[in-house]
Amino acid sequence: MPGMTGRELGEQLRPYHPGLRILHLSANSPPIQEASRSVDDQNVLLKPFTGSGPLQAIRQSLSAPGTE
Repeated sequence: MPGMTGRELGEQLRPYHPGLRILHLSANSPPIQEASRSVDDQNVLLKPFTGSGPLQAIRQSLSAPGTE
């Protein structure tokens, strides 16, 4: 996405889709103990992640309270 970050895209889409669930994927990050974390009510999946990391992050994102 030239000229825009994923977070900026999400912010532009939210007014049109208030209940939109967003899961960001980091480009690179140092190893941390949590596979995913929440930042400003948006889920972030950090690399490197384990085989079950993406599935857990998607489930967490879908089960979080929405604004629908």
